[in-house]
Amino acid sequence: MCCTIFFGWQVYGGVCEIAAELKKTYLMTERHSHFSRTDFYVGGLPTYIHGLAEVSQSRLPISVLFLLHGRQGSSNDLTPFVQALLESAAAVQDPKMDLLVVTFDHRNHGHRKVQDLANGSWSSGNQLHAQDMLSIQYGTATDVSLLVDFLPSYLFPNDQRKIELWGCAGVSLGGHSTWMVLRHEPRISIGIPIIGCPDYIALMSHRARKASLGFCSPHLPKSLIKTIKRLNAASNEGLESMSDKKILVLSGKDDQIVPWPCSETFVSKLPDVHKKIVLYEGVGHELTHLMINETCKWIDCFLVQGEHLTERL
Repeated sequence: MCCTIFFGWQVYGGVCEIAAELKKTYLMTERHSHFSRTDFYVGGLPTYIHGLAEVSQSRLPISVLFLLHGRQGSSNDLTPFVQALLESAAAVQDPKMDLLVVTFDHRNHGHRKVQDLANGSWSSGNQLHAQDMLSIQYGTATDVSLLVDFLPSYLFPNDQRKIELWGCAGVSLGGHSTWMVLRHEPRISIGIPIIGCPDYIALMSHRARKASLGFCSPHLPKSLIKTIKRLNAASNEGLESMSDKKILVLSGKDDQIVPWPCSETFVSKLPDVHKKIVLYEGVGHELTHLMINETCKWIDCFLVQGEHLTERL
């Protein structure tokens, strides 16, 4: 089931900007209904569960998709995307699972923001750009693992439902974090990194060159490079941990902020049977309606219909 989207997002330097008139058009379109949001505070982390009330009377197994926002944005930016995913899932005939979408704010974003400068790049004056962005990405991955541990008991304290599958998708910074989740959290079996990069060394090398900086201290200290190598999704350990995961990679071919060549080497090594790559001609660092449509189809197949990967491809 492919959803039709009536809005577009653009992400420049990780900032989500939704055109006001397009968003207004989306909100006023009758075919798009609004789904419920239930809030929990898991370990003090405000966590937003979308679609829970709508499946309260169902007895189907549950699937959960974490949806991660972009740099300098917040989980509120994802509301139209969430609505599109749940609208598409609700239209699936004979579903095998009920889909819930989970959102939360990255560290130093939204309600968790403590310093604007730390979300900036080298070119905007943040000399700790490499440290700040990696720590946020890995922090988000640990937040996802925390929620996988505890959400079932928050959602279903009487053990009345079971969560069968977990997935993660994200845009820009959320796409980088999705790769990190796929690398470090074995219970996440489905991933959709959108305009994100798995290879932190390649991405930082690209940005250092653009900023006329050396790939060395103080911008990239040896201690940080050691940490990057241990955590980086683009590694032999990453290949092993993702070998049987279902991964949809969506990128703009003309992206200058997260260039596809920074991702290509690692992504090409993932098993072909377990991945799908879509590069969009003439698209830069932006989330397009075609990317959202493709995400809806992937989620419908694997987190709603429960299809096997070979059937999908």
